[in-house]
Amino acid sequence: MSRRQAYLLLALAALFWATNPALGRLMVDSVTPVSLSFWRWTGALAILLPIALPRLIAERHAMRGHYMALLTLGFLSVSGFTTLVYVGLSFTTATNLSLLNGTMPIMILIVARLVLGHAIGSRRILGVAVCLTGVALIVAQGSLAVLLDFQLNPGDPIILLAMFCWALYSVLLAKVKLAMHPFSLHLAAFIAGWVMLGLGFAVEAIFFNAWWPTPDSDPAMLAGLAFLALFPSVLAFLFWQKGIAVTGPGTAGYFIYLVPVFGTLLAVATLGEQLYWYHWAGMAAIFLGIFLAQRGARVKA
Repeated sequence: MSRRQAYLLLALAALFWATNPALGRLMVDSVTPVSLSFWRWTGALAILLPIALPRLIAERHAMRGHYMALLTLGFLSVSGFTTLVYVGLSFTTATNLSLLNGTMPIMILIVARLVLGHAIGSRRILGVAVCLTGVALIVAQGSLAVLLDFQLNPGDPIILLAMFCWALYSVLLAKVKLAMHPFSLHLAAFIAGWVMLGLGFAVEAIFFNAWWPTPDSDPAMLAGLAFLALFPSVLAFLFWQKGIAVTGPGTAGYFIYLVPVFGTLLAVATLGEQLYWYHWAGMAAIFLGIFLAQRGARVKA
């Protein structure tokens, strides 16, 4: 796969993830975060199992000696990252989430340096700064007063912990080299994470008020779960893994900054919102930051 193809897959992953915060924020008002995460990944497994299970069985020998790595990947992505994001969304604002999301590429660079020994480099730092400027322009709507009014909410540390989980997952995904097809690898990790997430759901079902899909459930809720299962889960994770395999976690992390860009464009396309100067300036800064970062990575390679 060429780097351009890898960039396309990473951009598509960001596009699919751009739909998750708004949809998740709407759904956590009716479904608990643990239930939402559990049924989202139940749906993802229902999609992936018929496709990948025969291949996983054929490649089961490749997992020997790597069970702990697969458990860790499943915990960080399925039961860790997504659940923590939904919990955090219950206690923070969309503005805070967008700004805190900008810390993920920085965390990926730091973890990649510590775990893989990847150099960070001045050009990558410049790329982070330019991308963060773009995110701040979009989120603050070009107003310094909005940024100065930024206040930490109870959900913000939870969001930061989710970002760290994803950073560690991305780096370990690049570090763990298994002779497995991406479908098989993700199915194994998804099953591991789903089982751990299922334990939390069982506790919630026994002692609290877990949500269960029924024939009387809101069709919009079921459609939302199906969408989350296919696009931000199965497809986005597969595209992210294939992109990281070519570019490395440090460069791939910058594509997270495309999430607010796509979120803005989706709002224009679906809600009829208008694009203002700060949208254009912010998106231009994000694309420039990604260009600087990936150009620096290519020079070092």
